[in-house]
Amino acid sequence: NLADKEFSSFWMSFVKDIRIIICLTVDCYVRMQAISDEAISSYSLSLAKASKLFYSPLAHKLGLYELKRDLENLVVKFEDPEAYRYIRKKLNQTREQRDEYLRKVVETLENRIHGVGIKYDVKWRTKSISSIYAKMKAKGIDLEGIYDLYALRFIVDAEPDLEKAT
Repeated sequence: NLADKEFSSFWMSFVKDIRIIICLTVDCYVRMQAISDEAISSYSLSLAKASKLFYSPLAHKLGLYELKRDLENLVVKFEDPEAYRYIRKKLNQTREQRDEYLRKVVETLENRIHGVGIKYDVKWRTKSISSIYAKMKAKGIDLEGIYDLYALRFIVDAEPDLEKAT
């Protein structure tokens, strides 16, 4: 929420050395990672709250997007362990099928763009557990009701008139 974002900005303004923020964020991440599924306690929940309110938004502001994603996933692990395990299990079960589907999509796109003279880069990823969890909660649906479990980015480096060439 807005107040949490304002507080994290306020807090960041007091720190003179950005390395302190990075060290504190990584320290929180390491402590959260060290806690097993069975050892969730009030301590781990307080770490999750600190991560949600401070460290994850700060990691985002610093451009540490993988760290932000991992912190957010750990927050789900502590706040709703059952949902975390369910989503992780389902994603692991369908990983090969998703990767094969994305390979075919990329191959199709590459075949279409081949010979047009456009330089490109293709990236894809599965959405994070925390992103999937948030969508499930917001829409009140199960994992099977989410159809955008992955993201595909086709980055082109071309003259503006060639960007939309077919």
